[in-house]
Amino acid sequence: TAYEIKECDWSSDVCSSDLKAIEQLPAEQRQVVRLRIYENRTFADIAASLKLPLGTVLTRMQLALKKLKKMFPVFAVHS
Repeated sequence: TAYEIKECDWSSDVCSSDLKAIEQLPAEQRQVVRLRIYENRTFADIAASLKLPLGTVLTRMQLALKKLKKMFPVFAVHS
């Protein structure tokens, strides 16, 4: 499964709201989202750096994206 966030002008009001939505996520999910999106790290790298199983990292990302998708349609999940 691939995760993608559509391109966004981060200075816009909509994208500012998206950032606020990310801040509302539980800390464990927020950490994975930040590493994946802002640092463009692979899930395997995130799992290794956090000393977590890959499945745990993937689950956290999936749960985060489900929450974000409900808040804002700009967040898209593609399989």
